[in-house]
Amino acid sequence: MKPEKAFFYKIICFCSFFIPLVISEVTLASSTYSGVISKENKNIYLVSTTNKFAPLELKTLTAEAQKTLLRLVSGDFLEGSGDVVNNALVLDTIDFVALAALIGTWRNGLDWIDFKDFSTALVSLSAQVKDSNKALSMKYSIVPGGNNSWKILFSAEDNVIAASLTINGNVAQFNFYDQESDISRIYELTKLNFSNAVECKNRR
Repeated sequence: MKPEKAFFYKIICFCSFFIPLVISEVTLASSTYSGVISKENKNIYLVSTTNKFAPLELKTLTAEAQKTLLRLVSGDFLEGSGDVVNNALVLDTIDFVALAALIGTWRNGLDWIDFKDFSTALVSLSAQVKDSNKALSMKYSIVPGGNNSWKILFSAEDNVIAASLTINGNVAQFNFYDQESDISRIYELTKLNFSNAVECKNRR
C-alpha cells in the first residue's frame, strides 16, 4: 500500500473509532434537574416546579451528595446534575439548594433580611450593603457547607457578599467574612412571625 493511501486509511480508522466515542460521551452527559423535595417515609422525591417531568425518586452517586440530600426537608428546593435510570434520578452532584424554612423576614434591631422566595431577598445589613439606609434587592444561592452549615451568596450588580449560615429553629446566624480586611462579622437574626411582628409594630 502506498504511503498516501496508508495515511488516509489510518485517518478513516481513527475517525470511525473516535467520532462514535465522542457522540457516546455527549449522549452520556448529565442533565440538570431542579424542583422541590418531597419526603415520604424513607423515599425522597424531586417534584418539578415547571411540570417538565413527573416526580422522580432521588438517588446519589456520592456519600457527600447523599449527606446533603438527607439534610433537606419536604418543601426545600434542589438543583443538581444527573441522569434518569429505571425511573429514578441518580444525582452526580447537588449544585444549589434553597431552604423553605428560610423564607420570611429575619431581624435583629436595624439589621434584617427578607427572603422573598427561593432566589431573591431584600438585604439591610449595616456593615454589608453599601447604602445601609436602603434595603438592597439581591439574588442569593445556597450550597452545602461544613459542620452542618450552609454557604450563602448574595449578589446584586457590583455588590457581592457571602456568609456561612446556620439555622436553629427561629434563629439564623450569618457569618460574613471579608477576605480583604480579614474581618468576620456575625449577624444573629430572629425570624419574625405574626405575633412578634405585631409586637415590633406596637413598640414604634
